[in-house]
Amino acid sequence: MDINRFKFAFILTGLPVFVMIVSFIAGVVLSKKQQKLDSFKQFKSSFDWVNFSLLSAALFILNFAFFPLLQASEKSEIESTSIAVAFVILLVSLGPILFPLIVLLRSKKYESNHDLERMVNVEMNTDVKIRIINQNLVNAFATGVLPFSKIILLGAPLFKQFTKDELKAIIAHEIGHTRKHHLLYLTLIMILIQISLLILHQFFILPLISLYGLGWVYKGVSIGILFVLGNEVFSYFQRKTEYSADKFAAEAVGKTNYANVLRKLDEVTGGKLQSKTATHPTLNERLNHIEISIKDV
Repeated sequence: MDINRFKFAFILTGLPVFVMIVSFIAGVVLSKKQQKLDSFKQFKSSFDWVNFSLLSAALFILNFAFFPLLQASEKSEIESTSIAVAFVILLVSLGPILFPLIVLLRSKKYESNHDLERMVNVEMNTDVKIRIINQNLVNAFATGVLPFSKIILLGAPLFKQFTKDELKAIIAHEIGHTRKHHLLYLTLIMILIQISLLILHQFFILPLISLYGLGWVYKGVSIGILFVLGNEVFSYFQRKTEYSADKFAAEAVGKTNYANVLRKLDEVTGGKLQSKTATHPTLNERLNHIEISIKDV
């Protein structure tokens, strides 16, 4: 039994979990007292252990399978880098490809709503699947990078707190993501960022560290800096896609109607839309962008 192989798979599988926990804690610490309590309640009610376990298992298997290839000493530097690039591509693509398949298989957790699905596809001239998340999640999001796996997920509480027309506006935003292929676009950008950072670290930073005889601390610091830099670059593109989906929705349901729905969603979620996150601009930034980017419809 190769202990190093298990260590490698365990560490790389645990790294995204560690980042998620740190991000959550940072968000809670920086939020107001009431928002901290709401964040804990939201996390507790929305966290899905089944999805987490399935995705973690798939990630562990991928890491475990690639370890011998990444460790092979007889390969040239170009061959080793090519294997590392292939590993990065599979690693980044795993979640976006696997998660929609899990959603389609877990029909009790993610219920179909065929009437809503037909109405949305006809009125908005699209072809997406609609699934209702049976948990206390006041949110909606799109998933799926492959054509057959494009799904719009709606938290069950949305149906109690929003009217039919307001729901249509929320769905229109998510259709904007699918129509403009934002998920595929973001996946490709993440792959490009990770490969660029890999090459930068392998061929520029590590040789400099070796040249000046610097220790492992500098290697760790350099990886941390590159990680933060990569996240900031990716966040920039994520926020751009939100602006684009907002514009699509405002054009579909009317600028004023959509702006009012955003304000109501902010109110329902306890002001969460007012804070800038790694994925979303602030509510005011989104409203300003809608105002200046399109004419009233």
